[in-house]
Amino acid sequence: NNPRILLMDEPFGALDHQTRELMQELLQGIWEAERKTVLFVTHSIAEAVKIGNRILLLSPHPGQVKAELPSVPRGASPAEAAALEAKIHDMLFADRVEHALTRAQREATTVAIMFIDLDDFKTVNDSLGHAAGDVVLREVASRLSLALRPTDTVAAGVDADAGVDAAGVSKAGVSGDAAARGAGKRTGTHASTGPH
Repeated sequence: NNPRILLMDEPFGALDHQTRELMQELLQGIWEAERKTVLFVTHSIAEAVKIGNRILLLSPHPGQVKAELPSVPRGASPAEAAALEAKIHDMLFADRVEHALTRAQREATTVAIMFIDLDDFKTVNDSLGHAAGDVVLREVASRLSLALRPTDTVAAGVDADAGVDAAGVSKAGVSGDAAARGAGKRTGTHASTGPH
C-alpha cells in the first residue's frame, strides 16, 4: 500500500517529549524522501510550527478554518519559530476573548480576565535560556489549569505575563468593561461587556 495522502490525527499526542521529537524527525524524513501530502492534526502549536508547511487554525465547534498561516522555513532560527508560535497563541487568545465577550453579552453575564506577572521571569530567560523559560511557563500554565474549569483559558502573553481568560467568572473580582477593554488592548480585539 502506497497512499498519496497520509491522514494523521494526533499521532504523537500520547508520547513523551523525547520520543515525540524523534517521531517528528522521522516523519519529516519520510516527507522529504517521499514528498507525500500529509494532513497532520495536532493541538500542539510548537509541533505544528516545527513540522508544518501550512498551518490552519480551526474553531472548536463547528470546526471551521479561522486562519491560514505559512510555517517557518525548514532550518529557521528558534527565534523565528517562537515568533510564529507567539502570533498563533495571540490569535487563539483573541478568539477566546471574543467568544467569551459575545457569550457574556448574549447571556447577560460577565467576563473576568486575570493577568499574572511572574517576578524575575526575564532573569530565567536571560540566564538559563528561552527553553528553560518555556519549561517554567508550561509548569505555571499546568498548575493554573488544575484550578480552572475546562472552559477557561490559560495563555502566555507579551513580556511573559500569563493571562487567564475565565469566562463567566465574576467572583474573581476582575470583570466588567475595564477588564474587557484591557484584554482588547492586549489582544487587539474590541472588547466590551455592554451596559451595566
